[in-house]
Parts: sequence; C-alpha cells; structure tokens
Amino acid sequence: MPQGPFTVRIAMRYWKPDTADALRELFGAGITRIVALTLYPHFSAATTGSSLNELQRALDRPELTAVLDRPEPALDLPAPQQVLDRPEPQNALGGPDEARLPARGRVVSPSPLPQAPAAPARLLRAPAGITVTAIDRYPTHPGYLEAIAATVEEALRGLPEESRQRACLLFSAHGLPMKFIRAGDPYVREIAQTRDGVLEILRARGWGNPWKLGYQSRTGPVKWIGPYTDRVIEELAEEGVRDIIVVPIAFVSDHIETLYEIDQLFAELARRRGIRHFIRTRMLNDDPVFIQALAGMVRNHLSDGGMGAGAPSQAAGDQAGHHHGSGLARPTPVR
Repeated sequence: MPQGPFTVRIAMRYWKPDTADALRELFGAGITRIVALTLYPHFSAATTGSSLNELQRALDRPELTAVLDRPEPALDLPAPQQVLDRPEPQNALGGPDEARLPARGRVVSPSPLPQAPAAPARLLRAPAGITVTAIDRYPTHPGYLEAIAATVEEALRGLPEESRQRACLLFSAHGLPMKFIRAGDPYVREIAQTRDGVLEILRARGWGNPWKLGYQSRTGPVKWIGPYTDRVIEELAEEGVRDIIVVPIAFVSDHIETLYEIDQLFAELARRRGIRHFIRTRMLNDDPVFIQALAGMVRNHLSDGGMGAGAPSQAAGDQAGHHHGSGLARPTPVR
C-alpha cells in the first residue's frame, strides 16, 4: 500500500487554476505519476467525462510537454478503441463530442459497479515517462456513504424530537438533460445507488424516515430528468408534510446550487407552502470521513497498479501530504 505523502493540486473545469495550470506545476516539480480524482461522485458524460476530456487535451498540449525538458515521445499503447462513437451502457461515453473521452490512445472502460466496488479507473495518453490514471466515480464507497449519513443524522437531531422520525428526507441531485440518459449515461442509476446506501445506514441506526428524490438546476428548453426538486417540495406540502431534510447527494462542496438554489429559492418556496422545518444537510467540504475516503481511494488505486481501487475498507486513516516523484491532480467540479 503506497504510503505517500502526495503532492495535491486542484484543477477547475471552468475556472482557475485550470487543468493545464495543475499539470504545469506537477510536471515542473518532476512528478511522473498522476492520479486524477474526480469530485463528482457519480459518473456522467456531461461532468466527469467532460473533465477527463479536458485533462486529455491538456496532456496533449506541446507546451506542457516542453516543461518536461524531453522530446515528445512515441507512446507504446494498444490500438485505439473506437467505442466512443456509440452509447456504452456501462461507461456512458455517448452524447455530445464535448462529453467524450479522446478516441486516440488507450481508454480503460470501468466495469459494472457492484454494491461496494473498487472505483473504476482510466488510463490517459501522456508523454513518455508520465503515467496518468483517473478515478472517475465512487457512488457506493463506504466512506462516502458514511459521511453523508452522518450529515443526515445531524440534521434530524436538530429537529424537535416529535418531528425527527416523520421528517421527509428529500435527496436532491443535480439534473441532467434526458438525452444523456437515453444514450446510456449511468448517472441516474448511480444516484439511486448512493441514496439506497445512505438509507441502509440510517435504517440500521433506527431511522425509518420517508424519503423522496428530486433533481434540481434544470436550464434551457430541452427535457431534463425528473422529478424536479421544487415540484417535489410542492407535492410534499400538498400531502401535509411539514418537516423536510434536504440531502444534496450529487454535491460534495458548497456552491451556488446549495447556498442559493436550496438555501434561498427552495427554502422560500417551502415557507410559502407551509413547510415548518426546511433544513439542508451540511455539505461534506473538508469532512474528515470524506477526506479519508478520498485518500483511501487513491492509495488503493495505486496499490492496484492504477487500474482499480483496492478494497474500500482501506480508506480510514489515510491522509494526503507532499511527496517528490508521485502526484495527485484532483479535478474539481464547478457546476
């Protein structure tokens, strides 16, 4: 099991520091082993797929290769896999060009996810002497599920005692245009896996609350997956529900969809509909259980040679630090 410590860099998809900035720093430090760790727990071609596309484009940029102070290599890779031109039910690489991984080089497709899987990995094309792999999802990782369940328990215990068991848990995930799902995108299935995993933990601890699932942040005229979170809130109010705990399971950090859409827009909607308690669970952000889970995924991934993620149980107690010769580039979602 690799012990690290590791160099960690943030790569934003639509802001600074971007992917090229992160790679430039890592290459400049002489790091030759990079693991890209998504902060989107659930794979979608529109999110992680797009971010990995951007990482591949950055790896292909000649000016970044020049940082290595070595000639651009001819890579000894298998023949290109042309699986990206049709929907793939298991890895959701159909859809718009922007959401596809590059068709050149070797792409390691993730296997179907069991209930407690090793995180699927991808091998990206990189300059000679550099190895770049990616962990592209973790919807049922025990540490991730435990971290979410703990936030739900905190929120429930913040209610008056008489409301705790009857409060409805409203799981809210970021929406996605329906065309991605029709193309085989696994996002909805993986959201359901996370929801079910969290509910299983809560039930084992004596929480039998009713629940609903909604999707938020839809934009534009195209059809999006549903039901929509705001409409679910209205329906719950019509059914006489007066206590709602919102659980944003597709997000790991605070941003506009939590701080504004849920905390302000949805909260105001709930108030107008007569909801008495409308509480959002805290985001994971730097929650120690979640951070240890991420670190454990990386260590297990490296111990598997970078083509998997080892046993999830190794997550506890792992931390990230600094190391010369290996690196962790962490693409961070900006929704």
